[in-house]
Amino acid sequence: MFWDTASGTMKPTGEYVKSFVDGVCEVCCAWVAINRSQARGVLLTWGETMKQLVLLFATLLGLLHSHTLWGQARTYIYTGPVWESFDNFKEPCAAGLCANYPIGSRAAGRFTTAAPIVSNLTPANILPQVISFSFSDGLNTYSSIDPNVRAESFIVGTDADGNIVVDSFGIVVEIWQTGSSPHVVGDRFAINTIRAAYNGANNNSRCIQVGTSPNTAVPDLCNIGIVDFSESDASTGFPGSWTNASVAVPTPVLSFWASVLLSLLTATVACRALRKRNGNQRSR
Repeated sequence: MFWDTASGTMKPTGEYVKSFVDGVCEVCCAWVAINRSQARGVLLTWGETMKQLVLLFATLLGLLHSHTLWGQARTYIYTGPVWESFDNFKEPCAAGLCANYPIGSRAAGRFTTAAPIVSNLTPANILPQVISFSFSDGLNTYSSIDPNVRAESFIVGTDADGNIVVDSFGIVVEIWQTGSSPHVVGDRFAINTIRAAYNGANNNSRCIQVGTSPNTAVPDLCNIGIVDFSESDASTGFPGSWTNASVAVPTPVLSFWASVLLSLLTATVACRALRKRNGNQRSR
C-alpha cells in the first residue's frame, strides 16, 4: 500500500507501479524524439506489452501481500503449576550434571504448528504438524533446534473451540546431557512430562534402554531411565493451562523502494527497445 496525496487515500502498490511506469514511458517517448506516426505504432505495441507486464506485476504483489493465501501459524502456550514435590540428588555428585530444581519453578513452554489444529481432535500424535517447540522445566530447556532434544510424545487433542486437551500420554520431551549420537545405555538425560493431571521432570537420569519412540517414531532417545543418587526430580498433581495465538507466517514481500526499482528497470528496458527500434527505422 502507498499514500496517494492527490486523493488522500491509501491505494494498492500495484496501482502506484502502473501509474509510475505509464509516466516513465511517456517521458521516454518524448526523450527518444520519434515522430508522431512512428510513436503511435511503437506506443501501441509497447504500451500493450507494458500494461500486461504491469498487471502481472501488480497481481504478483497482491498475492505476496495477501495473508489469506498463506497459512496462519498457530502457537500454543503452556503454563504449568509450580512444582510441589522435590527429590534432590545426594551429595557428592557421582555422575553426570547434578542439579536440583529451584523452589517456585515449573514446566512451561510452547509449540507452533503451520496451521491451527482442527477442532474436536481425538488425542493423536501431532508432531508432523509442529514446526517448532520450546519447553522448560525450570532447570533445563528443551528446544526443537537443539540437536540433543528428542520428542518422545506429542499426543494432544482439542475441544470444540480448538483449545488444547492433553491425555495420559501428553507431551514428553527429553534432552541428552551426556554422550553423543548414537547414544548408548549409561548416557544420562533429562525429561519433561506434561500430561492431563500430572506434570513431572527428571534431571540427570541414567538411561538403560535407547531406542525409537513408539509415540512419535523419533529415534535415538531414551525409552527407559532409572533413578540413582545423581538424579533429581520434581512433580505436581495439578494440571496446567493452555492458551493459543495466531501468528502470521512470514511471506516474501517487496518493499516500496524495491517496487520502484523494479519499475525503473522495466521502464528502462522499454526505453532502450524504443530507441533501438527508432534507430532501425531511420537506417532503412
